[in-house]
Amino acid sequence: MPLEEAIGVQSTYELFVASAGAFGDKPALRFLESADPDDETIVWTYAELLANIRGTANMLHGLGVGPGDAVSILMPACLEYHLALWGGEAAGIVNPLNPLLAEDKLVELMLASKTKVLIAWRDETEGNYWQKALAAAAQVEGLEAVLRVGPRPPGGTLPKDFAKDVFGFQELLAAQPDDRLVSGRRILPGDTAAYFHTGGTTGSPKLAMHTHGNQVFTAWASVKMLGISDQ
Repeated sequence: MPLEEAIGVQSTYELFVASAGAFGDKPALRFLESADPDDETIVWTYAELLANIRGTANMLHGLGVGPGDAVSILMPACLEYHLALWGGEAAGIVNPLNPLLAEDKLVELMLASKTKVLIAWRDETEGNYWQKALAAAAQVEGLEAVLRVGPRPPGGTLPKDFAKDVFGFQELLAAQPDDRLVSGRRILPGDTAAYFHTGGTTGSPKLAMHTHGNQVFTAWASVKMLGISDQ
């Protein structure tokens, strides 16, 4: 059977549309906010995940992100990371950043990808994400907006000379339609989905391009190799 017939979808966005159609009310993600296994687990169904991915893509589209624009992500593992990653791929090109990298390396990667929007974690008690994000963002020409994920910052925390627009991720997301892609974009397998940076073992990290076809094939091959089913 030709690979195109075996897989049947062309983009990561279509994967989530198909998954929501097949398993809409089943759990897609389980998230424990703390290290205590007795704490309540947050569960998103496939239908909820798709709706939030669409909302995120529409939010980024509203900020001017198109198929050739990069959205950088500087966050820990959290539910919103999935929205930034997959919603970002539905709107443009995602550029995940390693928060352990030095500020100058983050700037290099955002400049190389021509980042238009940065999505960053806003919790100053964890990992220094926000301070790194603001320091790096201030040096990236062409970056138009920073989206804050997490607690609302107290007043006056932005540097006085910070010239980028800063928005609350959750606040903007809540105002978006989640039943369609407002852009009407048709994503093709050859479209660039993401830039993942290399480890930098022989110098500065470099961007490695993933297409939607690459990522869809990886997902399909993983299911086949591991024998994953819906049971």
